[in-house]
Amino acid sequence: MADTAARSDQTPAFRREAILEAVAYTAERLLLTPDWREAADAVLARLGDATGASRCFIMENSTGPGDELLGAVVFKWDAPGVDPRISANSYLLASPWNEFYQRWAEAHGRGEAIASLVRDLPPAERPELERQGTLSILEYPVFVGGEWWGCVGLDDCLTERAWSAADIDGVRAAATVLAAAIQRRRSDEQLREAEERYRAFVEQIPAVTYTDIPVDGRIRMGFVSPQISEVLGYEPERFTQDPAMWVSLIHPEDRARLDINTAFDPLDESPFDDEYRMKAADGRWVWVHDTSTPVRGPDGHISYYLGFMIDISERKTAEDRLRRTEDRFRVLVEKMPAVTYTHLVREGATRVGGMDYVSPQVEILTGYPVGSWLGRPHFYKEVVHPDDLKPLDDAIDASEADGSPMAIDYRILRPDGALVWVHEEALLIRSVAGRPPYWQGFMQDITDSRLAAEQLATAEERFRLLVERTPAITYQEVPIGTGADSTLTYVSPQVKAILGYDPELWSSSPGFWTQVTHPDDLEAVMELGTATTLSGEPYRQDYRMIAADGHVVWFHDESHLLRDSDGAPLVWQGVMLDITERKEAEERLREAEERYRALVEHIPAIIY
Repeated sequence: MADTAARSDQTPAFRREAILEAVAYTAERLLLTPDWREAADAVLARLGDATGASRCFIMENSTGPGDELLGAVVFKWDAPGVDPRISANSYLLASPWNEFYQRWAEAHGRGEAIASLVRDLPPAERPELERQGTLSILEYPVFVGGEWWGCVGLDDCLTERAWSAADIDGVRAAATVLAAAIQRRRSDEQLREAEERYRAFVEQIPAVTYTDIPVDGRIRMGFVSPQISEVLGYEPERFTQDPAMWVSLIHPEDRARLDINTAFDPLDESPFDDEYRMKAADGRWVWVHDTSTPVRGPDGHISYYLGFMIDISERKTAEDRLRRTEDRFRVLVEKMPAVTYTHLVREGATRVGGMDYVSPQVEILTGYPVGSWLGRPHFYKEVVHPDDLKPLDDAIDASEADGSPMAIDYRILRPDGALVWVHEEALLIRSVAGRPPYWQGFMQDITDSRLAAEQLATAEERFRLLVERTPAITYQEVPIGTGADSTLTYVSPQVKAILGYDPELWSSSPGFWTQVTHPDDLEAVMELGTATTLSGEPYRQDYRMIAADGHVVWFHDESHLLRDSDGAPLVWQGVMLDITERKEAEERLREAEERYRALVEHIPAIIY
């Protein structure tokens, strides 16, 4: 959409070299900096200085209250001598595109640049630019994930510049690199959030439940759930009959560390939370995450310690593999910069005639020197992974047939045998300032993001399997606002086996849980739920629910509030354990004690 009157190919050699260096600098800073925003100011200064522009800027789109598309300048550089206050009122202020620049928005949405003298623009588009002193403007759109994200642009406030092909190519390359940096940061954030959710969930799920009872200054194990045999291969009775059994299975190195930290001191009443190794019956070392919390009686003294232990061997193995993988690839990834290239086009056609330029970084990325690529249109067939060659050929044929843009991911086999995932984009540039058509291309290493996507899928699959195989009901509630309200978004399939209700009833029918909670317990449950939701403290309570067949089930319900990286409430992660047998045993014990007391009180004798 750029006006040809605002273009020129009369760019001095020193200026073209400066722009190429600025593009290389942009790729290095944006792709190697964890957060592209930290490098934005330096990149704009280098690009603006290289092109000789008066102003260089990055504009980001957003959506307004009425769903209108807004654009705001989020980073800006002004050349020496250019008063930054002239454009200050537009900096960081979002303005609707459809107010004066609907034509620009439509062009950018199609992937087209704006390159024009201000005086050649329609009258409605000139006032704001003239107020800022802009005589010529060049903007190139930035696309992230297939959507128009914003723009990279240049202003000239000193001359009515006819933008050169080198200027346009430089801004185009900067926009492409910026899009890659934004996408990489989004992928990193998604992976980090998934790993944090998975870790928080794993560390709170009680696969093995146990109680430690303080007796005469010592601790003995009062109860161990049957899942201990699945984790370690020993029957629960072994631990309750032999007080030293549990500690004897701890790895000597971990035992020494725990002893130093007074983990087994009966006088230490603080909660316990640690990870260590235990020797299974078959000789394996099993990593466990062990948590224990004191439970106090009415008199304030500790009645017992309630513990939960889970097998985290798979997580430890995965963390170790991930750590080793990251160590192996970190250096490789950090040394693979972006590559830019141009392909010749045969006269009167859109078919490529060979690469006439490729940046020196191609050897770092692919392992093949610049000379291997120049003038050899089919060299890629020798280095692309065989499984990816046909999809790449199809994409090239489709683009060259009608000149449409190309974007594809594929693998390259380096001479050293390494595989490199590459994201390549190419755009046909037609008749810019009298120059013959050519393909402008960009190659970026995406190995890291591919690994991140695979790790994300693996983490989510482990999370799903863990939830569905844990012998307890797990659920999630999302807080609503800052009050006590929340929405139940997930209940694990175990609710069907334990209570006989379909999981969908809990999330699709608001308040369904109140209908099946025992009427005598409902008020206490809701009172504690409201209090903990407002305070953010963990929710712990025993109460009854009525199953679908009418029988009563006792549950111990625990829920913890997970927060995001900024500390804001994210989700309540809860676990409901069936404690009916324990409650029935306690009730039978109370009845026996009551019968004994009644018997004693009615015997016509003094018992002492």
